[in-house]
Amino acid sequence: MDISGILRDRLQEGQILQDFHWRLGPQYPKRDGTGHYRFCRHCYTSEDDCPSIDEVAELLDEGKTPSDTWAGCCENHGSPSSMRSYTKSVHPEQLPDCGPALGVLKVNNPSYLYVFACDRQGERRTEGGDRVEASLSHPEDFENLSVEDLKDGRYKVTFLPLTPGEYSLRITIGPRGAEEEVQGGPFSLDVRPPTIYSLLGAEEEGEGKAKLGQAGEPHIPDQIGAVHHPSGVAFDHSGRYIFVVDQSNHRVQVFDSHTQEALAAFGKKGLGMYDFDTPCGILADRENRIVVSDLLNHRLQVLEFNPRTKELKHLRSVGHIGTGEREFQFPKGIGLTENGCILVCDSGNHRVQVLDMLDNFKSVREFGFLGSGEGQFESPLDAAVTVTGEILVSDSNNRIQVFDSKGVYLRCFGLKGRKDGFFHYPVNIAVNDENALFVCDQGNHRVQVFNAADGAFLHKWGGSKKKKPEPVEGEAPPEEPAEGEEGAEKPEEWQGIRCPAGVAVNASGMVVVTDYQAHAIFAF
Repeated sequence: MDISGILRDRLQEGQILQDFHWRLGPQYPKRDGTGHYRFCRHCYTSEDDCPSIDEVAELLDEGKTPSDTWAGCCENHGSPSSMRSYTKSVHPEQLPDCGPALGVLKVNNPSYLYVFACDRQGERRTEGGDRVEASLSHPEDFENLSVEDLKDGRYKVTFLPLTPGEYSLRITIGPRGAEEEVQGGPFSLDVRPPTIYSLLGAEEEGEGKAKLGQAGEPHIPDQIGAVHHPSGVAFDHSGRYIFVVDQSNHRVQVFDSHTQEALAAFGKKGLGMYDFDTPCGILADRENRIVVSDLLNHRLQVLEFNPRTKELKHLRSVGHIGTGEREFQFPKGIGLTENGCILVCDSGNHRVQVLDMLDNFKSVREFGFLGSGEGQFESPLDAAVTVTGEILVSDSNNRIQVFDSKGVYLRCFGLKGRKDGFFHYPVNIAVNDENALFVCDQGNHRVQVFNAADGAFLHKWGGSKKKKPEPVEGEAPPEEPAEGEEGAEKPEEWQGIRCPAGVAVNASGMVVVTDYQAHAIFAF
């Protein structure tokens, strides 16, 4: 009988009894050839007298637990109860990770990533207690490096970059002396200088550095890349792909931010399962699931984008018209929290509904009702979440209200007007990884930027009427055409943004703004 083979098989299958403690070590080879297993040192009859393979195999074959004969503690892991959480199947080779730290980092901007512990079948664990450590290639260029055990199988690694450059981050899991590096490590870190907001929308770049798609007027429903009244916009988690709500074509389109190429489109006007009627807001999660508010069908549509095949497919619909939980009247903007909850601006019901994407879109809570007081809404327009977890909501009262993660009102800023920090229909908002808030101030034909923490004004840019040409010296200025004459009814000519409807920002600093009236998508 191949006893060691039996033990390896049972360890891989998760059949080792919970009181049968293991430690990574140099005695028994793993099945996949990536290392070895050996018994954890226990006080058996003496400190150095570990049970033999034959004894352990016999106990397992009889369905017995070794706990009656093993006692004491382990010098490497601590007490049996504390080590059980590690030895119960943590598999370092199957530890996925995610978080903004794996994208582009900014100097003096705290960042983080998550490590998700898995068992040997690749399933997410739901308890903590593992020994996880992180180290940086140049620790002097960082501050506040820490690892937090969230007690649910996740470990949050946080740090503050101080100097631009290329670095590496190493994360290990396991007992001291037997640590193993998590899958994909070491991780590359790209630290860049802070964003200079005053450069956005500079006069020579009134319509951005690039323009995506082409004007879709008149109505062109079947031509990919043509947009007609673009509305909400969002980046995927990598910042490479841009998802645009092509509102009057009743569809969602995907663009490549590097090439400005149109890649895919999904949707048509209708009432059916796969249809839209005036889609409005949009968001994308880390799994490339896309949620779209289907305004006149009073529901949410959930899609999925495949970056490999460049295809969109429909997953499900959520909700219908009504006033109860998961029921909507004219849902508009939507936001996403760090823990996978979506914030739906249920504009006709004058409230924000919170649904859990990770739990079948279960209703979590709602907050707000009709009014102009604190915590009240008049047709909420859009929602976003700050880097500290506060919820920002814009509404037709021309202000931004701030709530905690439970929907409790904290403060607000903004009034109706044209001055800096004032609004005229703040239709769409977004927060970047530096905690800067971008607001589509639609009625004032501009985008404003604020510090999301305190509402302090940082920058603005927008469009304006095209200036008339200066008369040549010595010549009389041209006469204005009389009413009814040719040229008298020409529409105003604009330079730059005229009717901003959606804004999104990726970690590299690209800002994308949709212009509803110009049928255009500008990239700054």
